[in-house]
This record gives sequence, C-alpha cells and structure tokens, in this order.
Amino acid sequence: MWKRFIIPVILLAALAFGVQRFLSWRAGEREVVRQMHARNLEHGGPMDKVVAAEYFLESDSRNEKLRFIRAENLILLSRHREARIELRGLIENRTEQVDRAVTMMIDSFFEEAESIIRRADPSGFSGAQQEVIVLMDGVRGTSQLYPKTSSQLRLAIVEGRRLDALIRVHSVGLADRRVELAKAQLSGLAETIEKVGIEVKDLEREVSTLGRQLVDSCKKALSISPSEPRAIELLFHLHLREGRFDEARDAARQLAAMKSLPTEIAGRVADALLDLEATYGQVVTRADVDLAASLLEHPKLEGDHTIALAVAQTSLALQRGNAELAEQLALPYLKRDPLYSRLRVLWAIARVRQGDADTALKHLAQYSERQRDARTLYALGLAYLAKGQSHNTNLGNE
Repeated sequence: MWKRFIIPVILLAALAFGVQRFLSWRAGEREVVRQMHARNLEHGGPMDKVVAAEYFLESDSRNEKLRFIRAENLILLSRHREARIELRGLIENRTEQVDRAVTMMIDSFFEEAESIIRRADPSGFSGAQQEVIVLMDGVRGTSQLYPKTSSQLRLAIVEGRRLDALIRVHSVGLADRRVELAKAQLSGLAETIEKVGIEVKDLEREVSTLGRQLVDSCKKALSISPSEPRAIELLFHLHLREGRFDEARDAARQLAAMKSLPTEIAGRVADALLDLEATYGQVVTRADVDLAASLLEHPKLEGDHTIALAVAQTSLALQRGNAELAEQLALPYLKRDPLYSRLRVLWAIARVRQGDADTALKHLAQYSERQRDARTLYALGLAYLAKGQSHNTNLGNE
C-alpha cells in the first residue's frame, strides 16, 4: 500500500526542494541588489544616490540620514521642488537637524532662481521675473523656520542674497524695457513711449530701493563679522551694477587678502572682474587680471570645484592669451549645462582667438536679436572683427 504514496511523496519533496532553492535564489538576488544600492549610496553619482536612498526608504521611511541624502542629490540634479518637499517633510517631522534642512531649502530656492536668471530670454522676461519673485518669497518664508536662537549673521546674509537676486532679475527686465523705450523713441510712437517710459521708471525705483535695502543688510552682517566674505561679495556686485568700479575693486582686494575664501565666491568675483569690458564697457586692466588671478589661485580655497570657478578660469585663460586652454576648461561644463550662456560665449571667443571665427559666428547666431546681451554682442563683435582682419590680411598678402 505504501507504494501507492511513494510517487506523491517524491513529488512533494522535489517541490519543497525546488521552492527552497527558488527562495534561496531570490534572497541571493535581493542581497546582490541591496549591496549594489549600498555601494551607490556611498560612491555613486547623484542619480545613483537618489535611487539607492529611495530603495532603502521603502523599508525605513523615517530614516533621516537617507532622506537628507535623497534631498541633497535631488538638488544636484536640479530637481528642486522634489527636494524641497522632502526637506519640508523633515522639518514638519521635527528633525533634530532643522538648521540643516532649512539651509538646504533656502539654497535650493537660490539655485533654482539662478538657473532661471541665467537662461531666461529677455524678450519674454516678465514670466521669469515672476518665477524669481515667487522663489524669493519662498526664501523669506523658509528663513522664518530657523530656530529663534539662529545666528543674526546668517539671517542678514540670507536677506542680502534674496535682495541681490531680486535686483538682478529686475535689472535684466529694466535693460529690456530700456531697449524697447529707445526703439519707441526712434519710431516716434508717443503712446508706446509713455507706456514703456512708466515701466522703466517703476523698475528704476524698484532696483534703487532694493539696492538701499541690500546695503543695510550687508552693513548689519559686517557689524557682526567685519570679514564676512558673503557680505563683501554682495557689496562688490552692487558697486559694479551702480558704476562704482573703484569701490568694487577694493572689495575684491579685501576678499583676496582673506586667510581663506569660499571657492564659489572666488569664481564669481574673479569672473566679474574679467568681464568688465563686455558687461560695463570698462577696460580690463593688467591689475584687474592680476587681482582675478589672486582670487582664483588663493592658497586656501574652501569648497568644491564649481562651475563658477570653471567660468572664471576659462576667462582668465583667455585674458592670458591661452585660447586652447580656455576651450579645454569650458567644454566639460558645457556638456553638463549647454544653456549656460556665459560659458558658451567664452567658448566662442576661444574659437575666435584660435582663428576659427566662422564656427564662433555660427554658434553665436543661435541667439536671437533679443537674446543677445552685452556679452553676446561683445563676442559677436570680436568674431566679425577677426573675420574682417583675416580677409584684409589675405588681400594684403596677395
């Protein structure tokens, strides 16, 4: 009788063995995946880290370390709104690192605003203005989430950065309105002259008011910490915008003389000094080049190598006559951010300096007339001049 059951027993045993092997294989596969995400969490790029953090958060949704990793790398990927939702959740859950979460949220607002200002088409700038204004309202609201014991210096710098962003975005809009006003005056269109003239005056008043508020914020910061580099940088850019070039150079010298200097600040200030001619019509002197070099070659730069530093190094290479190096410095960052107009213009100038004005002109022609800011027009002028000189030289040789 037992023979009747032997086959079913064997089949059940085989099935049990197969299930066990399958479950063991599945567990091994899960362990391989877990180890891969663990490696990516430590050594991966921003996208790998986001995916890894999300993988582990599926089983540990309240892990603050993982949530901060996810938010930090979302910001690096320019996925700012997702990052801010994560950070807001951490704050609402009363994380012990509320300072860190608030600071990351504020930096995210500023980075998104910077991206909008950098890439906006002046011909449609009103939409960009509104976006930046909304983001700066976010900065103001988020800064109120700092603990009451938070540093007054930090709050003054945040307010200064907010005002600076608003000045920049309104200044671009003001430049566009001034162009429209000049066109209307040439055409003699009285109604348009009146309408645009009012817009120009309103923006001038707004920029002037914001400038005074920025000075007050910087003075407050410097009264707390006389060598605060962020406050000095904000004043440097304000001096440039308002035509006080000697005061701006003095501020840059203050930064260069500091014992240590944030890499981001060194890059931005050096680039502005090297860009005086294109943006403000001021001759870039040998002293300006040396001052920019002293910032970029500061013995104690603090922070990661940023795109701001790469832009300034590219510009310095051009000023020193090394166009080939300038192109080498620009290309890796252009591949990562092809819409970075400042870097695109520097790359075009590098092509001109290497005798390839045609490629530069083809590249710069992608900008519409309304998109051509002072830097683009400056590069176009250099390209046309180089092309004309080339033709003249050939004729002379003949």
